[in-house]
Amino acid sequence: MSKTLKLAAGLIIAGLLSVSIILVQAEDGKTQALSLQEQYCFQNGENEVVLTPLKPDTDSKNMIYHGMQVEINDVKYEYAWDWNASVWQDIVYDPPEVYWADLNGDGEEEIIIRLLDGINRGTGVAFEDIHLLKQNGEEIAVQDAGEYALSLAKEQDGISVGDWVSYELIDGELTAAVTVLANDEQKIWQMKYGFVNGKMQVVEVVSEKY
Repeated sequence: MSKTLKLAAGLIIAGLLSVSIILVQAEDGKTQALSLQEQYCFQNGENEVVLTPLKPDTDSKNMIYHGMQVEINDVKYEYAWDWNASVWQDIVYDPPEVYWADLNGDGEEEIIIRLLDGINRGTGVAFEDIHLLKQNGEEIAVQDAGEYALSLAKEQDGISVGDWVSYELIDGELTAAVTVLANDEQKIWQMKYGFVNGKMQVVEVVSEKY
């Protein structure tokens, strides 16, 4: 028999990111392979979102899925999203997170879904994906913060972009943080998103010391 333990304190990865992690531990104290929960339920007042990972990658040691069913207030939708939930192979994983906020100003809250996209085992850096849905299941495109940072770096001398990208909802606004090396100094580019031409795009970048 085994029991699932959730580590509320989370895990600090490369000194940058705190994530909630879950593992399975047998009664003898040894960890064993974990099948992720079949469903993840999130509620916001009368609104409910249920996530069901689909199409597991049976050839990988990591917990990788190639699809996601999203049930919004009892209506089901499917998306071809990749989710590499593994913090450490099939032993420790990072569950999804769901938030609600009116990001496009239409008076209706959108659904923001954050998924881990694996861990760089060499650096310990975590990768994240963000997905944005309307209440009717329509997906709103979100500009990739890492790709945007790379495009900015090409326009400037002495800047290289790291591989850490973290998305966060702050005061009802979608933000992202990207690590960069500017003239041998470690910095973080804080990005703020806005709704432009039908999608969420980076509208402001502030460089801060790491």
